[in-house]
Amino acid sequence: METGPVDELKMAYRTAAIISVAFVLALFLYAGVVEILLSTGFDPAPGADLAGVLGILRYAFLAISIAVLFLARFAKNFALSGKLPIQALSQGEVPFLEPIIRLRSALLITLAFSEVPALFGFILFIFGGSRLDFYTFLAISFLSSYIYFPRYNQWEEWIRGQAIKGVNMGKIR
Repeated sequence: METGPVDELKMAYRTAAIISVAFVLALFLYAGVVEILLSTGFDPAPGADLAGVLGILRYAFLAISIAVLFLARFAKNFALSGKLPIQALSQGEVPFLEPIIRLRSALLITLAFSEVPALFGFILFIFGGSRLDFYTFLAISFLSSYIYFPRYNQWEEWIRGQAIKGVNMGKIR
């Protein structure tokens, strides 16, 4: 059965949306682990006085998390620009596959960036036990996930732009 670029884009988008939802669900998993630890009387770093170090880490992680929001956009644009080397899955048999691979690569990069603040919050929680630290960073991850969640109309618009630029968007041979 022959498929065209629209079918391939729809299939790729569905897969991307499922992967994105899985990344968001992972954020809920982190929250579940934090709540379970708190309910079992979790004692972070018993006997260690980490207040000074945690204060510095908190601000460093916050600065990095905010930077990650912007770096994710830069990385996404870099992946979409064609400057990121992407190994072709088929040697020229699917001419419109390369732009779809670029879209997926950009998505995976931004999803990975979106997880970073939650991981920072989890690290702060493990060492300091602060629920507030964790949920603050988790909120940044949710915000990033919302910003970079794939939207079909944006994918379609970007693909149209590629076709206008002369990228071959024909049917599978």
